[in-house]
Amino acid sequence: MPKPAQQQQPPGTERLGCARSLLLPAALGRVRIQGPADVLLGYLPDLEQDIRTPLLAAGHGAAAVAALGECLSPVPPGPGAGRH
Repeated sequence: MPKPAQQQQPPGTERLGCARSLLLPAALGRVRIQGPADVLLGYLPDLEQDIRTPLLAAGHGAAAVAALGECLSPVPPGPGAGRH
């Protein structure tokens, strides 16, 4: 039987049993996972800062950027728009 994985972060270590899941918030910073584990990493980009602005700055048209998906309208949203 495989050994359980362990995750370490201040203030301590926690064992994670087989077939168990653990969700860690990004605000934790550094985390160490020891032992056999399947790790899925996710990233939720800031649509304005990480996607829309760089594409527009690279010369892509507003209509093309808007066609990429929801919340990427060609007209810049007002303050706080599109945030959940």
